[in-house]
Amino acid sequence: MLGRPFVDLFLSDDVPLVLERLQEALRGASVGFECRLRPRASEPRWVWSSTRPVFEDGVVAELRGVLRDVTDRKHAQQALASLYQNEQRITKRLQEVNLMKTNFMIVTAHEMRTPLTILRATSRRCARLLRRDDTRQARALDTCQQSVDRMIESFDAILEMLRLERG
Repeated sequence: MLGRPFVDLFLSDDVPLVLERLQEALRGASVGFECRLRPRASEPRWVWSSTRPVFEDGVVAELRGVLRDVTDRKHAQQALASLYQNEQRITKRLQEVNLMKTNFMIVTAHEMRTPLTILRATSRRCARLLRRDDTRQARALDTCQQSVDRMIESFDAILEMLRLERG
């Protein structure tokens, strides 16, 4: 470091911030900030710089500071931010898929109710036209009507559940 400017320690992108904070310290303020060091042989290291002025006769005579390596914390923060963004994308996609599922279920339930309602009406009309003495036909028609009624109730329950889900 001998004979080299102090700012040569830092990445060129961070030099303006370093100079700004050092100017604040020279005006008498204690400052703290994060920046990146430029090592010779490895990737840049994030450091927390805490700098304070030392006064002599009311004037800033020197600056004293400590650099603390916070690279691991910074990488962890970046990883956490990336995970959060991924989680947000996944959540949004799941909400879209859930909406698609709900819309599909609503359309399907409505589409199924229409022919079932026709079947119910037709089976009731057939029951009125049926000869009263044919119990086998009456039982078959009754079974058909009960099955149609159960299916309509099921679709009504699905539609009610979807209404509640949508608020």
